[in-house]
Amino acid sequence: MNHYLYFGGFLIGFIWTFRSLLGSDLEKAFKQNKVWEIRSIYTLISLLLGHVIGSLIERIYLMFSGLF
Repeated sequence: MNHYLYFGGFLIGFIWTFRSLLGSDLEKAFKQNKVWEIRSIYTLISLLLGHVIGSLIERIYLMFSGLF
């Protein structure tokens, strides 16, 4: 069960982070016409934060499931 929660949290975290990065002005930190580099940074940051959010949701579930 906790693997499903991790994967669900990972997907939610990935999408949430990716959409937030698209709305930011992070593109200004790169040179013009470096589309591949910008998209790869967005993907890497989104994967990292998606993993963190998925792990957090899984640990919270495991913490509360041990109480009952």
